[in-house]
Amino acid sequence: MNKPETVNPSILAPILDLLSDAIIWVLPVIDNNDQVIDFEVRYSNKSADKAINHPNSSLIGLRILQDGVPSIESAPANFDHFLKVYSTGDESEYRLFAHYSGHQLETKRRLYEGGVLSIIRDRKAQKEAEQKEREKTELLDGVISHAPVGVQVYKSIRDSSGAIQDFKIKVHNQV
Repeated sequence: MNKPETVNPSILAPILDLLSDAIIWVLPVIDNNDQVIDFEVRYSNKSADKAINHPNSSLIGLRILQDGVPSIESAPANFDHFLKVYSTGDESEYRLFAHYSGHQLETKRRLYEGGVLSIIRDRKAQKEAEQKEREKTELLDGVISHAPVGVQVYKSIRDSSGAIQDFKIKVHNQV
């Protein structure tokens, strides 16, 4: 069986730039005593640069501790997590706050090609949508429970063809 040909990373870069998930790949920076003292970003897609919004614009070439990635405040904990994944080889999830962008980020990390690959999702839009949904639910619950008349909301029960067969009370007040 023939070994598959390796894909040139420069071919993949435009494809990875189309993803909404942020992708960062770091390699360890090792001192003379073979200790990992930092991690250098060797690849980041456009979504990563946008999610982090570091003052240097592109993350490529920046170091986690030295340059404060994702920010000065978050860099030490971010470094510790990269080091944990690098040292143990365990896939791991991690949450971080990017102070420059104001985004709460969730990442999954794993060893990859001598470094650590980090796939990052910005959960800000999801959290805002969840908050709006909670507010709508609280408003509806308030209107129903404080209505001066009886209120009942029904859910239709349908058969396999989609025809309504019955109704079930979904929400009601105590009036």
